[in-house]
Amino acid sequence: MNKLLENAPTNPGVYIFKNKSKKIIYIGKAKNIKNRISNYFQKNIENKKTKKLSNQIDSVDFIITNNEMEALILENNLINIHKPKYNIDLKDNIRHAYIQITKHEYPKLLISRKKNNKDIFFGPIPIGFSRNEVIKVIRTIFKIRNCNVLPKKVCLQYHINQCSGPCQNFISKSNYDLDVKNAIKFLKGDKDEVILDFENKMNEFSKIKNFEMAKLYRDRIYALKNISLDQIVQKTNKFDSDFINYYIAGELIYIVVMRMKKGIIIKKDNFHFDLIDGVLEHFLLDYYNKNEIPGFIYISKESKEFNINFKLYETLFSNKSKHKIKIVLPERGDNLKILNLVKENVLLNIQNKNIVLVELQKQLKLKSYPDIIDCFDISTLQGNFNVGACVRFIDTNPYKSAYRKFIIKSLKQGEQNDFQAIKEVISRRYSRLKNEQIHLNQIDENKRKQVLMPDLIIIDGGKQQLNMAILALNDLNLKIPIISLAKKEEEIYFPGIPIPLKFNKNLNFMKLITYTRDSVHNYVINFHRKKRNEQFTKSILSEISGLGQKTLFNLLNEFNDINTLKKTSILKINLIVKNKILSKKIFDYLKGI
Repeated sequence: MNKLLENAPTNPGVYIFKNKSKKIIYIGKAKNIKNRISNYFQKNIENKKTKKLSNQIDSVDFIITNNEMEALILENNLINIHKPKYNIDLKDNIRHAYIQITKHEYPKLLISRKKNNKDIFFGPIPIGFSRNEVIKVIRTIFKIRNCNVLPKKVCLQYHINQCSGPCQNFISKSNYDLDVKNAIKFLKGDKDEVILDFENKMNEFSKIKNFEMAKLYRDRIYALKNISLDQIVQKTNKFDSDFINYYIAGELIYIVVMRMKKGIIIKKDNFHFDLIDGVLEHFLLDYYNKNEIPGFIYISKESKEFNINFKLYETLFSNKSKHKIKIVLPERGDNLKILNLVKENVLLNIQNKNIVLVELQKQLKLKSYPDIIDCFDISTLQGNFNVGACVRFIDTNPYKSAYRKFIIKSLKQGEQNDFQAIKEVISRRYSRLKNEQIHLNQIDENKRKQVLMPDLIIIDGGKQQLNMAILALNDLNLKIPIISLAKKEEEIYFPGIPIPLKFNKNLNFMKLITYTRDSVHNYVINFHRKKRNEQFTKSILSEISGLGQKTLFNLLNEFNDINTLKKTSILKINLIVKNKILSKKIFDYLKGI
């Protein structure tokens, strides 16, 4: 879970929790996604429902939005589409409403759950905070009436400065219409244009020394400049649209498609591919063979670098969908702003992933991103000192606090069976982790990475070692992706495939696999050497009188291990021992073992 928190953005947006089956179980929104989701991973969660949800979270996806308002709308729509198990079922007609400006002589401002063809509507907008905030802003600044019919005298709204009093002609028809016009601009997101209009009005009144009206517009300007809700609502769009943006990183291209219905984001799709000729064209064809084609497809203007004939694709998609399709590469305006938002989501997708691991996932055809990798190896000397080891890599880096060493228990001294040894260490390692998963929520956050199951297991060995490791996993009812790497040709064996596959050694993902294998090999060799040296120390100390631990330590420190020491001349031994008689005893003893 610490991994999920590390990758979480601090932007406003929506978070989507999924279980191990990749099914969406909860959708939420937040002003700061990272802060919000951290609540689900606290040690002491009192709410039973939240605790139950937390225990089922396996992965999380994010969609960044411009502000909390957009996140709220997006959250509601995604909940209605996916109906996650742990979300409260709130129907669309309860949550959504529209801002309505009527076509009366003196238009009025309303909240409506239904639309008509006569009046002006903005939304949909969720009720609650957002509705109240919008109405408050418009009535405070633009003072548009909300009464059913014009009263014979001013009502409370006028006295609390929420209406300009058109019923008593306290404002001219032209000025009231101007306020309505500016309110509409504001709702469309043209705040800067409204401020400019107000500044012109303020200057006009100042010139004719009408300081009361100048002050009124000055206060309106101040109020507008301090509103943080630049995009309080989204203008209803007649057409469904897709927004496509991408980012090239090394030899990969990352693509995000943001799908919108009536101006509201309803879905985000993430992809990555090898950067080959025609990759974007192939993607468009494949994506719209599998998905509904909207009326408008907005693509980043940078896509011109691919020299795609978009007119050809407009015709192709129009014929396929039986309605006119328009592909647009916007250079300004709201659609460019949305594409920039999509680009932020592309970059979020990349920064949460190591490109080498993405390549590894793709080449090995892994279902999950291989953030945690375990690698195993065995070491023996003709059946003596049988030992095994496991190293763990997280995000391509060694995670040494999760390294483990094993003394093989199922083999007797002098009995050599690498296949049985691999089965034993796999079984011991993951039976322990499986037991520790039960208490995962009580484990300190810093130690969780030690007890999480890996995303990939690598065995140093060939086909038979791989098969024995698979048997061990099957006995434990575990389904973890696993491969083995044969030493000679650096070939990879896959489960169920008798012939190994050979990849270019210079590819980054192959360098990672071999580096992981070399790390476990060195780790287990050093452990094996240590066990042999321990046994040798006990044996030689008991056999050679006059040899002390300090002298023996100096010898082993100089010559590294027993094999090197056995090949050393008596003269070199004596340089360390500084005793000819003792040096000869050691030399003779080494020749005899």
